[in-house]
Amino acid sequence: MKFHSKGCSGELKIVSRAVSVYTKAMYLNMIAYEMCPHTPNDFRVSTYVAIMKSLIVDNDDVKELQQRNIIIHLLPNDEEVVKMYDDIEAPIVNVYMIKNLRGGMLKHYHNKHKTWAAELFTLYFSSPWKAMALLVAATILFIGFVQTYYTIWPLPDDSSGEIIKLLKQIAYHNPPSTHS
Repeated sequence: MKFHSKGCSGELKIVSRAVSVYTKAMYLNMIAYEMCPHTPNDFRVSTYVAIMKSLIVDNDDVKELQQRNIIIHLLPNDEEVVKMYDDIEAPIVNVYMIKNLRGGMLKHYHNKHKTWAAELFTLYFSSPWKAMALLVAATILFIGFVQTYYTIWPLPDDSSGEIIKLLKQIAYHNPPSTHS
């Protein structure tokens, strides 16, 4: 399991597993094997089961995990999956692995810039019409600021009319004459 922070969104990568009538026995045997004293292990199975147990609380959780192809279950109903994970105990977990996972999630969650960007996106860009309205409003504001700026601080006035003469020459394709 890994957590990746991607811009405004975060992604928790979980290994896809098939759940059948034999899954509970398989997990219990693997957890028991991890507990053996002469087995060099980092308790990955126990940690995986503990995290899945915390994610699967009711039938809706099973449905969501199925939609994302994390759980592919062959049991009669979703309640059986919830009951199976409730029945499995993972007494020892890899604390380092859980701390890294939790730390990445908390760092992503508490990042104010990502939170603001996500809120901006969901509020103002959730539909094309909202995005278009925001773009038009921003354009009108920009044009209003430019107009106000040049009203308060106008371009320098060329009282001798040199700018107008230059524009007329350009319009009639006459090269500007130089006075010496």
